[in-house]
Amino acid sequence: MKKKRKIKKVLKIFLITIIITIIAFIGIVVLLTIIDLKQESNLEQEIINYNTKDLAKDDFTVKINTKGDYAYVEKAVKEYYKSLSDNVKTINSYLNNEKFSNLLTVNNLESDRPDFTFSHNTIKITKNNINKAIKNIDKLCDEKTIKNLLDKDKLDDADYYYDFYLELMYTKNDKNNFKNLKNRTDNLGTQLNSYLDKLDETINFLQKNDKSIKYEQDKQSILFNSQTLYIEWKKQIAELEEIAENMEKVENTENSPNKV
Repeated sequence: MKKKRKIKKVLKIFLITIIITIIAFIGIVVLLTIIDLKQESNLEQEIINYNTKDLAKDDFTVKINTKGDYAYVEKAVKEYYKSLSDNVKTINSYLNNEKFSNLLTVNNLESDRPDFTFSHNTIKITKNNINKAIKNIDKLCDEKTIKNLLDKDKLDDADYYYDFYLELMYTKNDKNNFKNLKNRTDNLGTQLNSYLDKLDETINFLQKNDKSIKYEQDKQSILFNSQTLYIEWKKQIAELEEIAENMEKVENTENSPNKV
């Protein structure tokens, strides 16, 4: 009798232990599920926040607020947007940049003659920077780049995270925005390159006719020894101003905030 009671007691303790273990296991599963859903929600909000930022004005400093595979996805997306923003800002920094108009000031022309090395180098470096940024944006907006942003081998559940990423990052609206950004960038880049080419042509005109030109810094004026040269100078300036006006029109027409 005593032995039976002992067996029952052992069984009771065993059952209680099993029940406690099951409850603890369920609790852990529920807790991990809640944490995972919270991570997913945080990542979703982070991507949405970056989607609605202004590429030309807002800060895109990369700060990771999730963990594990979510953190990998978050880091990839934020670094992508930062790169996109950096290149947009590079191009925008040259729009209405006083540096170029200053190249044609009497003070600069007088100090830079007769070879105008500083002016030519400034234009060359600027063109290289603009075209590099345009090329980077074109690549970043390309569907292949976006769809291959994540390395699936670095994710435990690659299909889940990749599908989740695409749902947030590459919707129909996103595709249109990326396409519009690429077109806007290409148009602005074309205008900037045209302006810089014309500016370089104008500098070449001054360089070629340097011996026929006098710069008066006190009056901030340029004197030509022939009417023909003066008329050509005015023509060069008029064409520069026309390109600048067209560039401003393109910027104003297409520059609803650079958001993606």
